[in-house]
Amino acid sequence: MDMLMEIHNKLRADTFISEKVSTRIKFYEYPDTSSMPGPCIVLEEVTPPTPGQHGDNEAITENHFIHIEVWVKGNGGRAIRDGLARKIQTIMRKELGMGLDSAMPPQWDKELNVYRDARRYRGDIYIE
Repeated sequence: MDMLMEIHNKLRADTFISEKVSTRIKFYEYPDTSSMPGPCIVLEEVTPPTPGQHGDNEAITENHFIHIEVWVKGNGGRAIRDGLARKIQTIMRKELGMGLDSAMPPQWDKELNVYRDARRYRGDIYIE
């Protein structure tokens, strides 16, 4: 299963995220802060999938470890960043069964006026 694409599709399907981010959900591609057209989401795998749960001596799930960042530039960016991060966390938990594993403190670059949130999610996904 292409977990990054699965996450991408779930995020794009959400009305709130789609309104704020449009098509700016990228894989491994961080935004150029000098010309950010709006909020951006970056998806990365932290590690390749690893065997998860086993049944009859075979892996029946893969454990995925995913890093997701939200970048927002400009006035009101903190509230937008926080709203997007909360919505992503809900989708990851409720729709994909992946829990929050770790997070960095929310950041603000005063010089660039860019707000950033970085979180890592982990979960076992059944092998198809």
